[in-house]
Amino acid sequence: MRIAILDDDREEIEKLCEMVFHIFGNYRVDRFTEGKDLLKAVESGEAYDLLLCDV
Repeated sequence: MRIAILDDDREEIEKLCEMVFHIFGNYRVDRFTEGKDLLKAVESGEAYDLLLCDV
């Protein structure tokens, strides 16, 4: 399973990563602080099963 976390607050990203590892185990998690970087990753062929983002 591949998970992407998008949040402008790096501390929140780390908290979410800890939660993800606790709940799902050792899945691949990519971290993004800007939406444009996530879009670039997806456009270049990266695929995610789950996206967590702040609103």
